[in-house]
Amino acid sequence: MDMTGGFPSTREEIHRLLLKFPDGLKLKHLDLRGIDLSALDLSGSDFGGSDLSGSNFTGSGLRGACFSGCDLEFVTFDEADMLGAIFHAAHIKNSSLDRTILTETSFMKTDLEALKFRNCNLTKASLILSELEDCHFIECNLQRSRFHGTRFQDCDFTDSDTEGAIVPPDSRAGLTLIRTILEDVDEGYNSSDYYGTM
Repeated sequence: MDMTGGFPSTREEIHRLLLKFPDGLKLKHLDLRGIDLSALDLSGSDFGGSDLSGSNFTGSGLRGACFSGCDLEFVTFDEADMLGAIFHAAHIKNSSLDRTILTETSFMKTDLEALKFRNCNLTKASLILSELEDCHFIECNLQRSRFHGTRFQDCDFTDSDTEGAIVPPDSRAGLTLIRTILEDVDEGYNSSDYYGTM
């Protein structure tokens, strides 16, 4: 999609563009602080490098959306469908993720701070080479998720399903398991072997 006639900055402008370009919008490097995009289908959209602090995506369709390099502080993602979304080198802090679909989502080299993932589906999600501080995964589905080269600080998996999840022993410092069990990693495992498997 080619942007013409200026840059969208309001819900109404973005909604009008979605009617013309339903397969996704290019919304890169914009100031979208505080915008309400709840319940819109923004699947396939590219927000790369935008400031989305304080924005609201409650109930939004965000399948395959790109948030790489975005500032995502105090953002609401409750009940959003973010299957396959990309958050490479993003910063996510103090944001709400309640019953969010994060299946096959990639958080490579992303900073996640002060987050509570409640009843989220993170099946086959990748949190490779990321920094997690004060993050809590509560009653989440973490099946086959990957945490190669991830650093945890004051984080926990609580009452979560971690079948097939890979959290290497050298990444488990700073992670507390509460009524949750992690499987042993295969002998001979090397985190660096998996960094390029996004």
